[in-house]
Amino acid sequence: MQPHRVGRFAILIVGSCPLLLLRTACLILAVASLALPMNSHAETRAALVIGNNSYANLTRLANAINDSTAIGTELRKVGFAVMEMRDAAFVDMNGRLRAFLKTISNGGVGLFYFSGHGVQIDGRSFLVPIDYSLDTRRLSNGLISLPDFLDAVDAARPKLVVIVLDACRDDPFPAATSGSPPSRGLSEVARPLPAGTLVLYAASSNQTALDGIPGEKSRHGLFTGTLLDTIGRTELEIRDVAQRVRYIVMQKSRAIGHRQIPAIYDNVAAGEFYLARREPPPPRIGPAPNALPKIIKLMLPFAAGGPSDVLIRSTLPLLAKELKREVVAENLIDVQGDRIAAQLAGGPKDGSLLLVSPFAAAARRFRAEDKRLAPVAMLFDTPLSIAVNTRSSARTLGELVEGAKQGRRKLVMQVANPRGSPTDICGQQTAEKLGRGEIDVVRVNGEALAVKAVLDGVADIACVNTIALRSMIASQPNFGLKEVAEVRWSATPSTDALRVRATGPQGYDITAPNWLAVFAAAEVPTDVRETISAAISRLQRNSAFVAAAKRANGLPVSQDQATSDGLLNALRLGVALQDTN
Repeated sequence: MQPHRVGRFAILIVGSCPLLLLRTACLILAVASLALPMNSHAETRAALVIGNNSYANLTRLANAINDSTAIGTELRKVGFAVMEMRDAAFVDMNGRLRAFLKTISNGGVGLFYFSGHGVQIDGRSFLVPIDYSLDTRRLSNGLISLPDFLDAVDAARPKLVVIVLDACRDDPFPAATSGSPPSRGLSEVARPLPAGTLVLYAASSNQTALDGIPGEKSRHGLFTGTLLDTIGRTELEIRDVAQRVRYIVMQKSRAIGHRQIPAIYDNVAAGEFYLARREPPPPRIGPAPNALPKIIKLMLPFAAGGPSDVLIRSTLPLLAKELKREVVAENLIDVQGDRIAAQLAGGPKDGSLLLVSPFAAAARRFRAEDKRLAPVAMLFDTPLSIAVNTRSSARTLGELVEGAKQGRRKLVMQVANPRGSPTDICGQQTAEKLGRGEIDVVRVNGEALAVKAVLDGVADIACVNTIALRSMIASQPNFGLKEVAEVRWSATPSTDALRVRATGPQGYDITAPNWLAVFAAAEVPTDVRETISAAISRLQRNSAFVAAAKRANGLPVSQDQATSDGLLNALRLGVALQDTN
């Protein structure tokens, strides 16, 4: 049977061990294989689901087959033709992976899920078949390598590839190994992702994934159990599924003192894909038109005419049109956010007074358990930039690291205080993801000092606010800095080609909460807050809004993030990142 051609869209969900890598893309695509059965939908959806429990020479697992079986069942419910394997040996896994890639080649839609053991060796991630036998001369013999598999996916040319790895358990190998021993958990992807690829790990690089929450009865690991609860949600686009799983796993593991934050690497082009078939949403029932005040004022806690002020004001007419109300803005410089919070709490409770708050101030209120304000919606992602001197030949993070290795020296990165600020989180995550042995992070009192250090050659890189940096570069063409990566929070991709690639497409899960969001007084009626939230959510798909945001170096957010629930989840995750850096 010939695979159905639909463009370039494939989904791979791998749960539990580094991916079995096929040696060459040419070999994979050249080998004839069994085609997966097709469903009757116009869009072909094929899935390969593998669960490995019974390892012959390594620690046996308890939940891998339970996980894979349940995932297969849920995928069938949402329209995938599923081929399953249990306790798969190396040769069998290779054959089925070839068949799978052949089926989704040239535009197919696919999903690959793997549950079992996974390891990293010399910075490369591998999935482990059940018949793996340790070869101390070459540990990777009989394993499947993620970089090789990505090469094969690139050659197969599916439209979208989502690779989800729930393979981040403790090192299953014996301690007595020669050469470079395996490392705990999986490594960063650390290479450019093929177009249309989204990779989801059960835990960030060098972290381990929990098989379950102690004391809770479950037949599934924490990550897969959460994924199972999320797959069928028709309102969630694939990126929102990944983000929701990340939030929930992070919160549950943190509650028992374990650090597990699923990693997301995203190079999916603009557009939407829903795991569950999406039906048209029912009409939203909101307050009567006269329930909203005639004039809505946004309080802006930053200077008039500054980059953030320009970003907000450039989109006010569009927000007013969406709300069918007059929307105005007032600046009141308030870094801590306390004065404006008090003003909202003591002001009208009809939604006529709102706050546009940056993450840092919102996080302070969250930590203080300040109940005066309620979340409405995230409005913009205001990304950060990893910048280098224009004299550097590096164009990407990978080239930056490779240049330092060739020079046999560590990189020096400067970030602005205080600890836990967005730029500090950016710097600490960059050091963790690139390797603490490759980079030193130095905190300084202000972004201006970090920028000056890179200009003067004292530091190699700095993590700075994108809006401010690009404003400086635009006003001074010979400014002396360039960007090698954009650090985003939003799950929404750009709709046009950017000058700078985000960290996700480069194979590094670096994120920092540097967004702007809307808050209201807690006493404002829920239906009023939801009406405003719904309008902000609709704006994220408005082409004029997106264009205005990008002209001011902001980014739209996903519709899920532009809700009170999505904003609260983002706030919780951002605070957790502060605590782990």
